[in-house]
Amino acid sequence: ALEVYQQALQIANESDDREVAGKTWADLGKVYRDMVDYDNAITAYTNARDIAVEFKNYELAGAVLLDMGQVYRNMNDS
Repeated sequence: ALEVYQQALQIANESDDREVAGKTWADLGKVYRDMVDYDNAITAYTNARDIAVEFKNYELAGAVLLDMGQVYRNMNDS
């Protein structure tokens, strides 16, 4: 899954589709979270949040913030 999302992000960036890039960053964050790669998950979620706010997609921004909170919680539990 990681490679597929990385390819999707590359295509979104090459086509200058920032909105799709934001959603793809959010998906990458979930993959990294599931891999217990919390640093990369936070980076991906931060990118997703920034793009979501840029496009006023507050639904995505809120979902990403919840996911980020879960990652920080998991980091404190380990």
